[in-house]
Amino acid sequence: MSAGRYDLKIEQGATFTRKFLIKNLDTPVDLTGQTFRGSIRKTASSANIIETFTMNVKDQVTNTGEFEISLTATQTSGIPVNKSKTAEREITSYAYDIEREFSDGRVERVLEGLANVSPEVTR
Repeated sequence: MSAGRYDLKIEQGATFTRKFLIKNLDTPVDLTGQTFRGSIRKTASSANIIETFTMNVKDQVTNTGEFEISLTATQTSGIPVNKSKTAEREITSYAYDIEREFSDGRVERVLEGLANVSPEVTR
């Protein structure tokens, strides 16, 4: 399966959480035994990780196919943003992706896109 494309909007200094649902032909996929990982980098080829998502696979009996990614307010505060030259917020864009690993060791990229970070004013 090809990775889905989804651009994130992350507000610097705020808790970030997004829930996703993996389906196969409109049927939620059981994620039991699978682990997820994901990170943010300046570009896809950058060596340095800007931040790493916390992953939570939801209860697969009541929430089949659901997993959640999150960053704490402290983590989002630490994401560097470009300095604005005007009162307008200048969005800083990074590359991110989410992968899932199956119990047999196979790895599949689930999501990819831009992590667009809006700068914090109240700090």
